[in-house]
Amino acid sequence: MASSAIEKFTGGAPLVNKNSDERGDISTPIIEMTPTFPPLESTYGNRAKYDEHYIAMEDGPNDDSDQPQAHEDVISISSSVLTAEGLADPLGFFIICFVVLIGDMNRGVLFPVMWPLVQELGGNSVWLGYAVGAFSFGRIIASPGLGKWSIERGYTKTLLLSTSIMFIGCLFFAQVHRIGSLLFLVFSQITMGIGSATLGVTRAYVAEITATRQRTTYIAWLTAVQYGGFTVTPFFGSLFMYLLQDRKYELGLITIDKYSAPAYFMSFLCIITFVFLITGFRERCRSKPEQKKKSKTI
Repeated sequence: MASSAIEKFTGGAPLVNKNSDERGDISTPIIEMTPTFPPLESTYGNRAKYDEHYIAMEDGPNDDSDQPQAHEDVISISSSVLTAEGLADPLGFFIICFVVLIGDMNRGVLFPVMWPLVQELGGNSVWLGYAVGAFSFGRIIASPGLGKWSIERGYTKTLLLSTSIMFIGCLFFAQVHRIGSLLFLVFSQITMGIGSATLGVTRAYVAEITATRQRTTYIAWLTAVQYGGFTVTPFFGSLFMYLLQDRKYELGLITIDKYSAPAYFMSFLCIITFVFLITGFRERCRSKPEQKKKSKTI
């Protein structure tokens, strides 16, 4: 038995108790010595087989018309462009990182301005808590909606919409000192929070353009950019406060002082983001796989 078992393991043959078969006893179950991965019944290999709501990802418009230039402009994630060690769209990854950066810069750059502004408007530490928490509140209420919108309308429209809201929020914040209302300060913070509630959308995009073995690395880079936007960029807000301590500039309807300058700076970065999204960002459209007709069994 021992030598027979060794032959079975070394030769790769299935393990069978032949002596039991000859005596007519119940034979030992056959054990396959060559495992398969993923398992045959696993959803790891083909998720669409087990999930009716699975949506396959494709790059660009799903158009069967004869337009060779359109196919040249669109990178397919299933092509050889996406290697096991690379990105399907390096420029898109850079733009996504920039979107995440300015989203958290809205908190970082304006953070040094917040407490002096609250004091200037007659508020206290309670109102400071309201103003700081309002930004996160805006993110909370908008994140699920923007995530769903990115599935239905695509990444480009979603990011353009969020950047537009962020831009409007920055303009609101720039007028807080002129209006002189703490409630308007909270409202502007909520608006900017809604505009920057794209963390789920941006991470989903990075997950789609990266190979599985490198996905965690690139998402970690994206997270590092996010942390840097909040923890490093308060330097800019402090710089504006230092340079414009007792100065004020009137440019028509625009008043630039130590309270509004950081907000206008962020508005300018939002405009740059618009340009990046419109000129360099490639859409990744979602198309549902063709549904096979179910055969009726009698």
